[in-house]
Amino acid sequence: MLPAARVAGIAARSDVQSISPNRPMTRATSTVESVTGASAVRTTSLKNYAAVTGVSGKGIGIAVPDSGIAWQHADFKGDGGESRVQQAISFTKAGDAVRAGVRDWTPGVDVSGTLNPASPSMASHLATLQTGFGGKNDRYGHGSHVAAVAAGRGNVSALDTTGMAPNANIFDVRVLDDNGYDQLSDVLAGIDRVIYDGKYKNIRVMNLSLGADSTESWQTDPLARAVRSAVAQGIVVVVAAGNYGLN
Repeated sequence: MLPAARVAGIAARSDVQSISPNRPMTRATSTVESVTGASAVRTTSLKNYAAVTGVSGKGIGIAVPDSGIAWQHADFKGDGGESRVQQAISFTKAGDAVRAGVRDWTPGVDVSGTLNPASPSMASHLATLQTGFGGKNDRYGHGSHVAAVAAGRGNVSALDTTGMAPNANIFDVRVLDDNGYDQLSDVLAGIDRVIYDGKYKNIRVMNLSLGADSTESWQTDPLARAVRSAVAQGIVVVVAAGNYGLN
């Protein structure tokens, strides 16, 4: 403790880098809430999420193009015990011509030209994508991890890890395989689907904790262009900044 009049003089010393006030600290229910400040915009509740007020994500859809989501996990339950994962579709290898019913590299065949809403090709395409809710929708685990940070209910754990929007709806858009890899074309197809579903399913946020090497400018890079298309449709896109530190 020191008189306020002395602060400027001490701060001016060559051996003092900075002066910080002894700020009051407060607890938040979960670890995630504590480090992100989520508790500043909504109430916290250990057991009853229906009683949470403020910004809880209620009625908002969050799309997670990733390795899938373990929809049956307790973190993704709703108020009545049902899963808040509203949809489970897979675009893994969707960019392959074989999945669209033609041989690889068939000259002169534009599959996209037959994918109008009422066409047999579109019906076949959707039937291939709609994986439903299987027992192991996320063998890799990464998609479930990031979905829980976004919208998980972590009060079932010994250490509460409730996510940012524990009342939000979640949309599983699988674009990575069981090892966490796949093709750029599949990710682009997944983003297109999120844009397509966005308005009538109220998908307002899309999380992309994935990336790829690029040899071109952000102006022409297909992934960057797809993200800008989503933003232009009013979707908030959250992307990974990388796991490689300063370099």
